[in-house]
Amino acid sequence: MRLHTKTHKMLQLALKQIEIGAKGIAVAKVGEAEVMVSHGINDNFIANEIVGKKKLKSLIEMMNILIIIYSMVGSGK
Repeated sequence: MRLHTKTHKMLQLALKQIEIGAKGIAVAKVGEAEVMVSHGINDNFIANEIVGKKKLKSLIEMMNILIIIYSMVGSGK
């Protein structure tokens, strides 16, 4: 299950959702995903369209961070 954070918009509740079994969370905007990723919630679904160079750049930066984290975990380091 992937619960949408639009009803609460609170990091603490999103973390609790993950703790009690949510696969990930859904957010409305790239900025919301940035906050979640910066606090360790790496499974985010951005529900709205992503338009503009600034938002795309931010999304690519988040993806690079997640790829690095995943590759470090997978490498046994």
